[in-house]
Amino acid sequence: MLYYYYGGKEQLYVAVLEQAYGEIRDIEQQLNLEHLSPAEALRTLAELTFDYHDKHPEFIRLVADENMHDAEHMRDPKWGGLNSPILALIQNILNRGYRDGVFHRKVKAIEVHTLMSALCFFRVSNQATVKAIFGYDMSAPSVRRRQRLFIAEIFSSWLQDEHLGRAKK
Repeated sequence: MLYYYYGGKEQLYVAVLEQAYGEIRDIEQQLNLEHLSPAEALRTLAELTFDYHDKHPEFIRLVADENMHDAEHMRDPKWGGLNSPILALIQNILNRGYRDGVFHRKVKAIEVHTLMSALCFFRVSNQATVKAIFGYDMSAPSVRRRQRLFIAEIFSSWLQDEHLGRAKK
């Protein structure tokens, strides 16, 4: 049946990968961020990213595996189309923040997305090693709450801070 529906194991893997990325992109697009201030919208997106990564360690393993294989299965242009909505969402938030005079630092949407994902990804992918090396349990509820708040605040606070100097375009 595997060969009938998917053509083989590799095609099944690609279908699973597409579904995994499609799911998080769908959830992101369902956020109603327009009624929030740009800073609150960015915090809300960071919280969603944090929560999704935290609740879906299988997504983290899938992405890590694909990276170990040099994104071998993601070279098709369709992947850019599947994932571009998140960049448009972030760019919209940034544009509103710049227009409203709330954000002072100029950054690219891809920079916000990759760094936000990196922070949320790391705390899930590296829980075992951080605990073994440092005795710091990132899965503990109190640590999770602190990290969620910290990650949610990082981007909006940094973009709003005009006193630390402005980043070059």
